[in-house]
Amino acid sequence: MDPKLIPIVRSPNLARSMVAAKNGTEMFSSERSSRTAYIPKDDPVAKCIYDRVSAFQGYEPLENIESLQVTAYQQDQQYRDHFDWFGPKANVTKDRITTFFGVLEADCDNCGTNFPDLPVSWDGQDERWCRFVDCTASSVTVLPVPGSALFWKNLHSDGTGDRRMRHAGLPLTRGTKTGLNIWTTQEMV
Repeated sequence: MDPKLIPIVRSPNLARSMVAAKNGTEMFSSERSSRTAYIPKDDPVAKCIYDRVSAFQGYEPLENIESLQVTAYQQDQQYRDHFDWFGPKANVTKDRITTFFGVLEADCDNCGTNFPDLPVSWDGQDERWCRFVDCTASSVTVLPVPGSALFWKNLHSDGTGDRRMRHAGLPLTRGTKTGLNIWTTQEMV
């Protein structure tokens, strides 16, 4: 983790995480028990991250990238199965086309990101994969490797939500995990 991010991820700015309601507003929910904080867009480290996220996606305009969200989990905290896309909700003019989840810190057990609608069998695969994924899981479960990032597309090319991208931040049975959510949006048609 960049040392400049440490004050942000360990600051009192971390507050109980919220979720998007059907009308597009934010609310507290038992579905998400982590804590979050946002990195100011003018932060020098944030600017570097925005530039890299933009370049990775073919130089996506920076105004389409939401504020960077630090998410911290402790033992028993989680974010149950959910989608990052909104769909046709009232009061929402943009939808999240992509998600990056970067792992800043992780010293935890049972703390991966699970995609329950992406079945997988790791039988016969190179066991080096098991450093990055849970090779015992029946659906894709990505392990939190500090310094790594996971990327996925939330929407089909026609703008509808990809239901296979339902995912969960699994409940930690021990330790802590801190990640960085980065969402890119597009206008809904």
